[in-house]
Amino acid sequence: NPTKNVEICQDDSTILKTAYTNLNNLWNNGTTDSITTVKNAGYYWVQSTNGACFNTDSFYVKLNAKPAISLSSNVSMCENTSAQLIVTGSNTYTYNWSPV
Repeated sequence: NPTKNVEICQDDSTILKTAYTNLNNLWNNGTTDSITTVKNAGYYWVQSTNGACFNTDSFYVKLNAKPAISLSSNVSMCENTSAQLIVTGSNTYTYNWSPV
């Protein structure tokens, strides 16, 4: 079982890293640095070696779909007035509104 779970959004990437930066490292994707950048879901492991001694760490990367939202039609406004903006989608999303 993976020791660490990581969640990223679709089309994003994340950096996985081992604490053993001064040892010989080998990731299951072929990277030999102490860090590796991944953008796909799946199971990743790293083996850190110091002579005959080694340690293995593992990660599971889960991809979350980006929310699908649609906005109401364009609204023309005068200065110092307000308008109601309606978003359809899931109630579990958090919205950040800002002027364009």
